[in-house]
Amino acid sequence: MMICPKCSKPILDTARFCPECGAYIPPDGHAGPAPLKIPGSQAGASQRIHPRDPPRSPHLCWWNLLISGLAQIIYGQVGKGVLLLVLTVASNMMLPLLPALVIGIASVIDAFMVGKTLQRGFSVGMWEWFPRR
Repeated sequence: MMICPKCSKPILDTARFCPECGAYIPPDGHAGPAPLKIPGSQAGASQRIHPRDPPRSPHLCWWNLLISGLAQIIYGQVGKGVLLLVLTVASNMMLPLLPALVIGIASVIDAFMVGKTLQRGFSVGMWEWFPRR
């Protein structure tokens, strides 16, 4: 067991991320970048999704081709994933194909960027779109 350099909680020696604060722990044991705070958020930690150990692959984004928003739900952005699913179904009822295609492409790109951000050890907001960290 070692101690997280950010929050001082005990963590496993093999952990890449602190389960408490989400800090990235490289092999040398020093904490990585701090999770970004959203200006105006009341509870920064509860509004953020922290990386998992082991991290989920950004290639889960391809699940969005089967069910729109599924990758966002898997990453923890449940509200955003459900919104994408509802928008896709509604657009198919009104004007089939074109809007659903645009929503599908955008959701795959967004899911890949969210996955990459989490894999790099950064947290993302519950409703953050296309993160670039």
